[in-house]
Amino acid sequence: MNAPKNALSIQISRRTANQPSPQAQEYVVIHWKRIFCALVLCCAVLALLGWVVWGWYAGTQESRGTVASAGISADDSVPPVAPSPGPVMEPASPSTAEVQPAGLLAGGETQPVPLDSVPPSPDEPVSAAPDIPAEASPPQEQAPEPRKAALAEARILSPHLSRVQLTSALEEKEPVDQLPARVEMNGNGLLRVYLFTETRDLQGQVVYHDWHREGRRVARIAIRPYSDHMRASSSKYIDRHMLGHWRVEVVSVEGAQLAWGDFDVVQAQSQVME
Repeated sequence: MNAPKNALSIQISRRTANQPSPQAQEYVVIHWKRIFCALVLCCAVLALLGWVVWGWYAGTQESRGTVASAGISADDSVPPVAPSPGPVMEPASPSTAEVQPAGLLAGGETQPVPLDSVPPSPDEPVSAAPDIPAEASPPQEQAPEPRKAALAEARILSPHLSRVQLTSALEEKEPVDQLPARVEMNGNGLLRVYLFTETRDLQGQVVYHDWHREGRRVARIAIRPYSDHMRASSSKYIDRHMLGHWRVEVVSVEGAQLAWGDFDVVQAQSQVME
């Protein structure tokens, strides 16, 4: 009876060993409470660390500002030192006074003393030089200004002329100067005189420049304006045999006088002296 029991036991044991073992299943369990507590703790640590760093930085800046302000106001905080009064010099009697050279400083250095501050010696008489008034310079006579030569007269008698001028030359159809009332004959014995005019609203009409010497007409020049506003000039050669009073008139075809100008041609002073 015992043998079969043992055999059965062994057989059961073998069957159990031969049976496949069941596979273990794994489960992942997330503990949210622990994770939340860990996050809160980390945040608290970071906040504490940030507060410590900020407190240290603010303290450093404050200390720098205090040092800077102290450096700026250092001069104001120190009261100004009043200058110490110099030694009071009491007048010494002639018998006990010790004569020292003026301007002698400590250490043998000398200081220059202004002459005005040195009192005169009692043994030397002080004499004041009388003030001698400066001689008034005689008024200088101003040289008389050279008299300007009178200019030749020219008058406008009509609104159809805006400018009339006697001149010695033209440049770009404009007079270069104004002829003097007395024109001296040059060394060549020949002059040329211009009458410059500026006309208005005379287009298509004819006007004349009449040149008179000593009341007699010696030349007539016709001017035919081709525009309502234009410049027109005439000229006359005058030689040494044509001295005297000259008059130039601007007249219309009907004989109406529009303008005039006159001048005198005289012999040069150098020729008169000869």
